[in-house]
Amino acid sequence: MEFSQYIPKTITSKDAFLAELDEVKRCGYGKDDEESELGLRCFAVSIYDRLSNILAALSLLTSIFRCNTAEDGAN
Repeated sequence: MEFSQYIPKTITSKDAFLAELDEVKRCGYGKDDEESELGLRCFAVSIYDRLSNILAALSLLTSIFRCNTAEDGAN
């Protein structure tokens, strides 16, 4: 697998990618924290039915200035 760096925060190694997947499993949601485009942060979750089948996905894209995370020093 080849990783291309588009901007400074782009994931560029297999180990970093696998670590991010582990974080998604642990948290239950995925995020793109300026990995694709500077100034943008995206969160995504799966939507399940009562039998735990995935029905859909929901994604939210916002400016980093409108959505702080713990890494940003948010409370």
